[in-house]
Order: sequence, then structure tokens, then C-alpha cells
Amino acid sequence: VSQSRYRSAETIALIGIHPVKLEDVNTKKNEVNSRVSKIAETCFIDPLPIFNVNENQPPPDEYMLDNIHYKQPIYTRYRDALQTKCGIGL
Repeated sequence: VSQSRYRSAETIALIGIHPVKLEDVNTKKNEVNSRVSKIAETCFIDPLPIFNVNENQPPPDEYMLDNIHYKQPIYTRYRDALQTKCGIGL
């Protein structure tokens, strides 16, 4: 999505790719998140602290519905991070 399309917005928030239980996908997300976090004029939310993991760890089982999808309590953590870090209230 072109950033110019949203120039009138006060804050553009980007949320990184969250950790998953699939090792090869989990490894690739690190490079993507690193690049996305450097996009100018955005507020980047790093999902790793939300899941309490580092770059190479899978998410805890209690946060996941299956290998890819996370459970409802994670949404609250994302909402809180958007408000705290980016000043975006949902």
C-alpha cells in the first residue's frame, strides 16, 4: 500500500509479523520485521514483546489457537501497544 495514499493520517502504524509455530516461517519474519521497522514516518509495533519471545523463539502455546493464529488476549496487547506507543486509540 502506498504511503502517499494515507498522507492525511496523523500516524501510520505498522505491526510486524508475529511469531508462529512454523520454524521456517518464523525465521523469515525476522528479516521482514527488521526492514519494515525502518520505514520512515511510521509507528512500528514489534510483536515479539507482545508474545514475550525473542527473534528465534516460537510463541508460547497458551497464546496460540494453532500453528499460525493467535488467541483473543493477544488482540488486547496489540491494542494497548497501539495506544501507548503510537497514540492510536481503538
